[in-house]
Amino acid sequence: MFGASRFLWPAHNLALLVVIGAFFGQSAVGDYTYALAICTPFYFLVSFTFSYLFLVDTRRSKYRIELLFLRISSVLASMPLGAFALAFLPSAQGYAVIALWILKLGEILFEPIPIYVGTDTSREGRGRRLFICDVSRVLLAQALMWFCVLVVEGEMIALLLVMGLSNLVLSLWFLVSVPDWIGRGIRIRRVCATARRLFRFCLPMTLSAVLLALLISLPRLLSDSSLEEHERAIFGAAQVIGSGMAMLFNAMWLYELHKVQRSIQNNNLAGAAKINATLSLLFLAALSAGSLVVFAAEPVILSVLNIQAVHPVLFPALIFLLGFQHCVSVHRDLLKLTGQVWIEVKVLAVTLGIAALVYELSVTVIDSAWPTGVALFCLASALTQVLLSYLWTRRSLKNPRVP
Repeated sequence: MFGASRFLWPAHNLALLVVIGAFFGQSAVGDYTYALAICTPFYFLVSFTFSYLFLVDTRRSKYRIELLFLRISSVLASMPLGAFALAFLPSAQGYAVIALWILKLGEILFEPIPIYVGTDTSREGRGRRLFICDVSRVLLAQALMWFCVLVVEGEMIALLLVMGLSNLVLSLWFLVSVPDWIGRGIRIRRVCATARRLFRFCLPMTLSAVLLALLISLPRLLSDSSLEEHERAIFGAAQVIGSGMAMLFNAMWLYELHKVQRSIQNNNLAGAAKINATLSLLFLAALSAGSLVVFAAEPVILSVLNIQAVHPVLFPALIFLLGFQHCVSVHRDLLKLTGQVWIEVKVLAVTLGIAALVYELSVTVIDSAWPTGVALFCLASALTQVLLSYLWTRRSLKNPRVP
C-alpha cells in the first residue's frame, strides 16, 4: 500500500495533461509543459531537499517546531518567484508559470510527509496512513479539475490556480498535523541553528537535484523558440512520459539498492558498478519497448491530447532521447552512495556545460535542425555522466575508502 500510494500523484498529473489537451488544445499543452520545464529546477531549489533531515534523523520521532517554521516561511517567501515569469515571457505562458508554481509549492509542503511516515517505525499502519494522505490530495484535485472543466468551463490557468491553492492549503494542513513537532514557541536562536544545520546537510543534495533538473529541462528550454505549436505539445507530452519512465527506473533501482549498498559496505565497488551496468541495460530495454509502444499507439495518444500529428517518428524519438539520460543515472548515483556527493555536483555541472555547448554548436555552427540538437544534447549528457562517474569510481577502486 505504501508503494502504490506513491504512484497516485504522478497518475493524477498524467490525467491533468490529458484533460488539458482534450479541453484546451495543443497550445495549452505546450504552455503547461513549458511551465513545467521552468518550474522544476526552482522546485528543487526551494525544496532544498528538506525531507533529507527526516532520513538522517531516523532515530528520532519528533522534530523541533523551528524546522516547521523554516519550511513554511521559505515556501511563503518563494511565492513571488512565479511573478518574474511575466517580465520575460508572453502573458499566457507567464500566467501559466505563476499558476503552476503555486501548485508546485503545495508539493514542496507535502514532500516531507512520505519520508516521515515511512521512517516512523513507532506506529503501525504506515502504508495506510500515507495512502490516506495521498488519496485525499488526489481526490480533491480530481474533483476540482473536473468541476472546473465541466461546470465552470474556465481557462487552463484558472484550473491550475484553483488546484494549486487547494493543494497548498491541504498540504500545509498535512505538514502541520502529521509529523510530531515539539516546542512551544519560535526562538530566533534555535531558528538560526536549525537553518545552519539544514544548510550543512542539504546543500550538496540540493545543488545536485537542481543541476539534474536543469539537465532534464534544458533541451525544451533551448529549443522552444524554434518549435511550432504542435511540436511544443509533442515535446511536452514526451517530457511527461519521460518523467514517468524515470519513476519506473527509480523504483527498479530502489529494489536492487540493497545489493549495491552491500557491495559498497564490502568495499567491492566493482561489484556495485556491475549491478548498475546491468540496471542500465534493463532501463534501456524498457525505454526502447516503451518507445515502440508509443510509436504503435501514437495516433490514439495524439488524438486524445488534441495534438496535430505531422512527424510520425518525432513523438517516440523524443521519449527515447529524453529518457536516455535516466538510463545512466545509476552510475552517477554510485558517487552519492560512496559519500562523494560534492563530486556528483561537479559531474553534473560539467555535464550541463558540455551538453549545452554541444547543442549550441549543433544549431549555430552546423546549422542542424532542433531534433538533431536535442539528440546530441542528450547523448553528450549521458556519455559525460558515465565517463566522469566511471573515472571517479575507478579512483575509488584504487583507494577503497568508503565513508
